[in-house]
Amino acid sequence: MNRLVNVYLALAVGMLGQAIVLLALSPALFIKYRSATLASVAFATVWLPALLTIPCSRWILSRFALRQLYVFCELSGAGVLGGAAALFDSHASLSLSLLCVRGFFGALANTAATLYIKCVAEPGAVRREISAAEASRLAGSMVSAVLGWLILDRIDFPVISLLAACTSATGACLALTWRPGVRVEGFQSPPSGGRGSNGYRLLAPSLPLLFLLLSTAPLQAYHHAARTPLAVDYLHLGVNGVAIVVLVNTVAVTVGAWFTSFAMPVLKKYDQRAYVTLDIISAALMMATPLVRDPAACLLIYGAYLFVFQVCYTAVSSLMIADAHASAASTLVPVRTGSMQAALLLCAPVLGFVAQRAGLESASAVAALASVGLAAAVVLVRPKSSSDQAVLYRRRK
Repeated sequence: MNRLVNVYLALAVGMLGQAIVLLALSPALFIKYRSATLASVAFATVWLPALLTIPCSRWILSRFALRQLYVFCELSGAGVLGGAAALFDSHASLSLSLLCVRGFFGALANTAATLYIKCVAEPGAVRREISAAEASRLAGSMVSAVLGWLILDRIDFPVISLLAACTSATGACLALTWRPGVRVEGFQSPPSGGRGSNGYRLLAPSLPLLFLLLSTAPLQAYHHAARTPLAVDYLHLGVNGVAIVVLVNTVAVTVGAWFTSFAMPVLKKYDQRAYVTLDIISAALMMATPLVRDPAACLLIYGAYLFVFQVCYTAVSSLMIADAHASAASTLVPVRTGSMQAALLLCAPVLGFVAQRAGLESASAVAALASVGLAAAVVLVRPKSSSDQAVLYRRRK
C-alpha cells in the first residue's frame, strides 16, 4: 500500500525549517533587545498567520491545484526567509513582519498538504495517512530541537534563517513528486444554498470533534508553561535542562503520532468516550510530574503524559478531517490550526501565571480540570453520531 512517503518527507523537511527559525528567534530577540516580552513575540509569527488563513484559505484552495499551491508557498517562504535574514540586524521589526508572511505561507502549505492526503489516500486509509503526516511534521520538529541544542549558541539568527530557506526550497522540490492536478473542487459535492457559506454550514457536524480537540489544548499548554521551572526549580538540571525537557517532548509527541497512525484501525472501533479516557490518563500523568523529584523518573512520566496527549490529539484530528465533508475540509483544516493556536495563546500564559504564583502542582491541576472537563462536556451534551451508533450496535451484537 502506498503510504505517501514523498508527502511525509516534504512535510518533515518543511517543518524542520519552520521549527528551527521559531526556536532560534526567541533567544535572538532576547539577546538583541534584552526583553523577555519581545522574545515572546516569536510564537506570534506562527499563530497569527494561522488565524489569518481562515477567511481566505477556501477561496485560495478552490483556485489552485494542491501540489502547485504547496510548491508556491514553500518557494515563497524560502524567499521571505532570505529577506528576513538580510534585514534582521538592521531592521528587526521589518524582519519580524516578513517572518509573519512566512508563517502565512507555512499555514497555507500545511492546509494544502493535509487536503492532498485526504484527496489521494485510499478511502479506508485516510485517517492513518493523516496521522502519519502529523508524525512527519513532528519528526521535523524533533530534528530541529536536536539541531538547536547543537548550533543555537554557535550560529547567528540570520544564518539560521538562510539554512531554513534552503530547507523550504528542498521541501518544494520534494513536493514536485506529488500527483499533479489534484484539486479540492474536484472532491466537492454540488453546493446547497449560498455558495459562500456552504463550507461553513458543512462544518457543523465536525464541531463536536473540534471542541474535543480543543480540550487537549490545556495539556499541551502545560508543557510550554512548565518546561523551564520543571527543569530549573524542580529537577535542578540548570538552564541546559530545559533543552532536555524540550527533547523529551519532541520525542514523545513524535512517537505518539506515529503510534496513532498504526493504531487508528483499533481506535475507530470505539466511540468518543475513548478519547476522554485518553485525556484523563494524560492529565493524571501530567499532575504526577511535579511530584516526582528524581530526574529520570520525572522525565519518564513527563514523556508518558505527552505521548498519551499526542495519541489523543492526533486521533481526534485525523478522525475529524477524514470524516468531514470534502467541501468543508478546505475550511476545517485552517480552522483547526488557528483555533488550536488561539487556545494555546490563551492557556499558556494563564498556566504560567498559576505556576509562578502557586507552583506547578496547582498549574497541572488547573490544566487537568480544564481539559477533562471540556472533553467530558463535549461527549455528554452532543447528540450521538451515526458512527457512534454503529459502535453501540456492534457491541450489542
